[in-house]
Amino acid sequence: MNETLGAGNAAENVRVQSVSNSAAFCKANKIKAGELGIDDILSNSRNRED
Repeated sequence: MNETLGAGNAAENVRVQSVSNSAAFCKANKIKAGELGIDDILSNSRNRED
C-alpha cells in the first residue's frame, strides 16, 4: 500500500514540475502563458499544494 501511494505522489510531483517548466519556458520566450491555458493549470496546482 505504501509503495503504491509513494509511486502516485512521485508521479504527481513530476507532473507539477513539468507544468512549472512549461510556464518558465513560455516566459523565457515572451509568450503569454494565458494564451496556452497554463495560468489555469498553475492555479489548480497551487490550490492542491495549499
